[in-house]
Amino acid sequence: LLNLPLDIKAKAARVAAERVRYPAGVAQADYLIGKSQLILSDADRALPQLRSAYQQAKTLDLMQLQAEVQISLATAQQMSGQYHAAFLLWLDALQSALRVNARECYVEAYLGLGDLHVQCGDLNKALHFLSLAVEWADLSIDQDLRCKARLHLAAVLVTLEQYPLAQRILMYAQTLLILPLRRDWQAEICNYLGMIHAAQHENELALASFNKALKINAEAGFLWGQSLNLLGLGRLKVSLQDSKGAEADLQQALY
Repeated sequence: LLNLPLDIKAKAARVAAERVRYPAGVAQADYLIGKSQLILSDADRALPQLRSAYQQAKTLDLMQLQAEVQISLATAQQMSGQYHAAFLLWLDALQSALRVNARECYVEAYLGLGDLHVQCGDLNKALHFLSLAVEWADLSIDQDLRCKARLHLAAVLVTLEQYPLAQRILMYAQTLLILPLRRDWQAEICNYLGMIHAAQHENELALASFNKALKINAEAGFLWGQSLNLLGLGRLKVSLQDSKGAEADLQQALY
């Protein structure tokens, strides 16, 4: 069972929970099935499963599970472009998490609110929520969550051109990486550092950072990450008047 996909394991767990008449186990399994569908970017399939899990959790008064399901429901609505519904669900998740002192859920809800405001183009509000996410994450023992919160915050700071602060946050996030599990985050950090160095005309450092990110993504087979790294390299080489190198990188990014 250990090597099976999450959705298959969750479905097997649901069957087992039903067999022994364990309703809390059924609710948890339904939540995991919906969450696995979200991971596969299938929000339409995930929503009915998650709504069912939420009703079960509410009936059984499983407060922690309610908060966890609300986070996934908000994520699903956000993925579907239902921003107002997502916003209300993020607020509900915050309240549920507060009632049971579920600190990790609190962080995830603030991250969700931050990302929602990024999508809506309100970067100052995004910065507010993501800063709160980092503050709460630092009260948690979850190293992975502390790293994740900083990555989200740094992304907004880079967009706002607050480069020195973004760089400090990214350098600290590197110390929190759980490797080799988070190679994609490692590559993401290197890519952001490349963007920061390029914006500050630190061309050699920018080249090194983009190439390091590209190497990590190529070794891990992360195609989307490779495209971003090649785009960064292409733009940098355009600024350096290396037209042949830029064309090669940008052509490769297309494929």
